[in-house]
Amino acid sequence: MKVIVDTSSILFAFSNGHDIFEHVEQQLPGRDILISKGVINELKGIAQQPTAIGITAKTSLVAIGIKDINVADANISVDSWILSAAKRDKTISVITNDTALIKKLRASGVKALKIARNGMLK
Repeated sequence: MKVIVDTSSILFAFSNGHDIFEHVEQQLPGRDILISKGVINELKGIAQQPTAIGITAKTSLVAIGIKDINVADANISVDSWILSAAKRDKTISVITNDTALIKKLRASGVKALKIARNGMLK
């Protein structure tokens, strides 16, 4: 089973002092973590900003590089890729803090979770 992690949840977790990938491993053991190349590209773009969120994006990219995170080579928007992948494989769960995306996922019967400020997935 897999869990897709979206850019919004990665940034939210790291900006609140949490490593989302560790939280996934602890709270959803045995799941393979998957992100798309689009997430990497979004993080790289944000990392160019000389702001706190830019630093958070850089930290996120370092964490992705250190961990053995599976990166799907997708040439469509991140949200479209997430919706498509999760609809094809109903065993996939998605972690995103994007409220609009959560609504779309849940309407399609996909298990969608958010990461809270304390690091808990709900």
